[in-house]
Amino acid sequence: MIIKNKKNMLRIFIPPNNIPEKKYIISIILSEFLGLEYNLEVHNSKFYLITFSDRKIIIENSFFGARESDDYLKIENLPEQIIYLKNEFTCEKDLPILYGSNKLLIREKVIILGADIFASSFFMLTRWEEFVNPARDNFGRFPGNESVAFKNNFINRPIVNEYVDFLWNLFKYLGFNGEMRKREFKIMPTVDVDQLFRYHNFTKVAIQTLRFIGKGKISKTWEYLGGYFKTIMGNALDPFNTYNKLMLSSERINTKSYFFFLSGVSKEDGESPMKDKRLTKILDCIRSRGHYIGFHAGFDTFDNPVLWKKAKNNLDEVTGFKNKFGRQHYLRFDVPLTWNIWEESKMEWDCTLGYATVPGFRCGTCFEFSVFNILRREQLNLKEYPLLIMDVTLKYYLGLTSQEAIDTIREIKTNVKKFNGNFVFLWHNSSFNINEWRNYREVFEELWN
Repeated sequence: MIIKNKKNMLRIFIPPNNIPEKKYIISIILSEFLGLEYNLEVHNSKFYLITFSDRKIIIENSFFGARESDDYLKIENLPEQIIYLKNEFTCEKDLPILYGSNKLLIREKVIILGADIFASSFFMLTRWEEFVNPARDNFGRFPGNESVAFKNNFINRPIVNEYVDFLWNLFKYLGFNGEMRKREFKIMPTVDVDQLFRYHNFTKVAIQTLRFIGKGKISKTWEYLGGYFKTIMGNALDPFNTYNKLMLSSERINTKSYFFFLSGVSKEDGESPMKDKRLTKILDCIRSRGHYIGFHAGFDTFDNPVLWKKAKNNLDEVTGFKNKFGRQHYLRFDVPLTWNIWEESKMEWDCTLGYATVPGFRCGTCFEFSVFNILRREQLNLKEYPLLIMDVTLKYYLGLTSQEAIDTIREIKTNVKKFNGNFVFLWHNSSFNINEWRNYREVFEELWN
């Protein structure tokens, strides 16, 4: 909500270096997250100063204080040791601080904070950690277990939301009587359609059967063929034809699902759904029920703007409209290049940023936010809706039992609810009616509770 009382007008004074970075993170925290109006000025000081009426909050400029421009983009500038600020202003009483100290001095009209919550938030949201750390997995992805958040055991906490909550409570303690932006907890189901159906034609079924036999997977061979014959005889739906089930699950809780379709521009993308004659019927059904269609950018597109645009055009031609949101295949992502590809193509939002191998808050938040290009040093129009939970993370990468997966979902969802954030999860249309997924039915249902 916009503050109209001039007595409560926030004035923000920032030190005179790294101005684009500071303007960005203050805009995200105060404007996008809290919904407050403020005036920002540059001043010749070594700290951040926030004032309203005759009250002040002084925040030490611990990270950018000794730096200029983009020279912070070095691996040696990653947080070396996480400290914790014990306080009564946050829902969690031990706030992780990436930069700065745990100093907190409280007076009647002045608060002095040693924790550089602006630099710590900037670190999490921009993912510059992934730019300077060269670690990559077999798919060229930054591994979740290499992240500062994972190594320091706060990957399941949206610490940027905690910083925002902390700052807001400091405002209230000093008598600020403005109102913060109202939000509601939102379940946001997303579906990556990598393969439209499990069974295509007899030739492809025969080839897949021979592959299973060649690998000695006899039980899987019989399960695969059994499902095929049930499908062609009309006794069962194709195991990947779960679009109605997914939409019904959304509709039961009065929300809508987002279906992201892989259009296929390289062999790693497999059989492109765009070539299947049954696709049009599925697209029409999704749209007629008010659900959403989006773009699932192919395996080789995350660092290749030419391939990315080709894949996007393939989908746009089939759907008959320009798709404005989606996710990268395999969660392959290159900071800030991939964001820039999406920005240049005038996409509205992406929801790739969750780790494939680790559930939780890769960006430290459960809110959507405008992204920042750390090389161009500018805020983009593109927004990111961080991904928090993926089906294959729970089952394949972590090998969790159904109860362990449910417990993980509950922990993350509880932390999202604390801040009325977006619970963005990914469940593939293929993760249902084959033997290996049947013991995860309760896990799927837990997502919607």
